[in-house]
Amino acid sequence: KVVKETKKSRKEIEDDMNKRKEKTHGLLSDYGAIYAVAKGYGIDFSGKDLTITKIKDVKPTSSVNICGSAKVVFSVRGFQRKDGSEGKFASVILMDNTGEIRLLLWDQNSDVIKQLHIGDILLVKNAYAKDNNGIIEAHAGSLSNLLINPPGLSIELPRIEEKRFNINELQKDMSSVNLIARVTSYFPRAEFTRQDGSSGSRASFIGEDKSGKMRVILWDRNSDIRLDDGDFVKIENGYVKEGLNKDLELHVGNKGRILATKEKIDLPLIDTKVAELKINGIIPNISGINTIARVLRVYEPREYAKGVMASL
Repeated sequence: KVVKETKKSRKEIEDDMNKRKEKTHGLLSDYGAIYAVAKGYGIDFSGKDLTITKIKDVKPTSSVNICGSAKVVFSVRGFQRKDGSEGKFASVILMDNTGEIRLLLWDQNSDVIKQLHIGDILLVKNAYAKDNNGIIEAHAGSLSNLLINPPGLSIELPRIEEKRFNINELQKDMSSVNLIARVTSYFPRAEFTRQDGSSGSRASFIGEDKSGKMRVILWDRNSDIRLDDGDFVKIENGYVKEGLNKDLELHVGNKGRILATKEKIDLPLIDTKVAELKINGIIPNISGINTIARVLRVYEPREYAKGVMASL
């Protein structure tokens, strides 16, 4: 089938298989090699008789096919391997009529989440399963094949109803927050050093919907997204914290993600004129202030309980 669909000779395909086997020092079987070659050309030869294991029946194994509805989609995270190289992974909670399982998507497979949304069906072929402290997890590695909303699927799956919030419904310490918001007052990505010496990055903006406004903080990989005032975004799996001024903030950390969306909210046009306050007009309990002033004195930064503060 691979020869026919690629229009290459049998020898060319066998040479490609042997190269892949050599790279793994003989650990890759003939089946694994031809599967890898087929995947490289985008060929699926599992056929219609694919055996799909129910989630409750998944046991530690080197090969399993599973299918489920995406209940939660987590953002991509980076890590460093023992040899010093950089890797990445993402994860998804999949659910069928028998239960749910965490699926880890390694390296290139993690790119799938760019197209995956809550409620989508994900079919995973040739995954492997491991026991992680008594909890079975599925892993999509280099030989796995993933399909989003595959046509002609004959199994029944639960329909995931995504719960979305309005901004005025958010309360301190809430988690698993999903909502749609319009971006205003966007502050681009900036890097910083944590107290443990590691590097991080953050961006922020004021998000608004029909019910109100709230500052949204994007951490690390989520801060890489490029936004403009007026963009509409979808936030998944955010969490709510109280900010320095006791105002509530919505944070999108390593378990959450932010996506551009075509969904719109009927809101008034953004006023591009910036209102500037004079210093004698600045009073307690107001925020979002814009002012122009001359600097008279700059004070050295100093540490406090939650970080570092500078003033002028």
